[in-house]
Amino acid sequence: MSEFTHMTVFRNGEGGYGVYRIPALLTLPDNRVLAFCEGRPTMSDAGRIDTVVRISDDGGRTFGDIRVAAHIDGYTAGNPCPVYDPARNRVLLVFTGNAAAAHEKDILRGRAPQRQVFLIYSDDGGETWSTPRDISAMATRPDWTWYATGPCHAVRMRSGRIVVPCNHGLLSMNDEPTVYVGHCIYSDDGGETWRISADIGPHTNENTAAEMRGSLYVNLRSYAGRHCRASAVSYDGGRTFSAPVLKPELVESVCQGSLLSVTRGGTERLLFCNPADAYSRRNLTLRESFDGNLWRTVCVITPGDAAYCDLCELPDGIGVLYETDGYTRLALAVIPY
Repeated sequence: MSEFTHMTVFRNGEGGYGVYRIPALLTLPDNRVLAFCEGRPTMSDAGRIDTVVRISDDGGRTFGDIRVAAHIDGYTAGNPCPVYDPARNRVLLVFTGNAAAAHEKDILRGRAPQRQVFLIYSDDGGETWSTPRDISAMATRPDWTWYATGPCHAVRMRSGRIVVPCNHGLLSMNDEPTVYVGHCIYSDDGGETWRISADIGPHTNENTAAEMRGSLYVNLRSYAGRHCRASAVSYDGGRTFSAPVLKPELVESVCQGSLLSVTRGGTERLLFCNPADAYSRRNLTLRESFDGNLWRTVCVITPGDAAYCDLCELPDGIGVLYETDGYTRLALAVIPY
């Protein structure tokens, strides 16, 4: 693996926000690249948080100014999950929100209102965005409390189905252990209507998905206490999933990762990126697999601290937008592949 480049895309304190976290990355057919994240006042997951975007028109080499994609007065608007729909030449962005004063622990225990799911879209490549539409009635269930989309890009399958990896929390009272459960939502009409998949499995969340050979492969953050990721497969387009299986070779301290399906030399394979360390958020590593079961290391992107990330294809290789340097910036690595 030859040397690859790193560049800062978001730096704390620049562009009107104190902190930038939770990256998502999307490449459009004309090689325009959209880099999303949350713009926060502080490190807290609560507060008046916007989803922001920077646009590159040269394949990720340079980026324009920070723009607001999703804003709701008095709300957290985060967990960006973008996808491109070529049938409509439209970028969809699904995200979640709650009152700015509400904290995750209170939402999980039913002491604050259920988290909501929203959709916006752009028909001009991310220059402007529609008003947020609340799709919670289609995307949530009454006994769910916490809810998160992604965080990472969504998937448009070859069938045209759009699949958004999600997770939810089940009501937890009296400080009992919280149960997170992975699931997906999917749309067959470009985001107009949505359906909820079967649960993927308890004690999983922040899943990431990719299509490979007609199946939908999902990789999940695991709370099994085994310091690794879990995976599941759907053979019906994201309606139902196999039981999650722990992947000891995909080491993680409980963080987040990103999947991407790519084809090289006529062969389809999966790429996976996460901070590959059992006890801390560091050692960001890119791996590949030809079947979703056996994985080999492509490269270590950075041995130092790194946390959430997202993958996309760029003209010069594979792009990885990731949190680093003590959550003070989001950097883009471009890896020849």
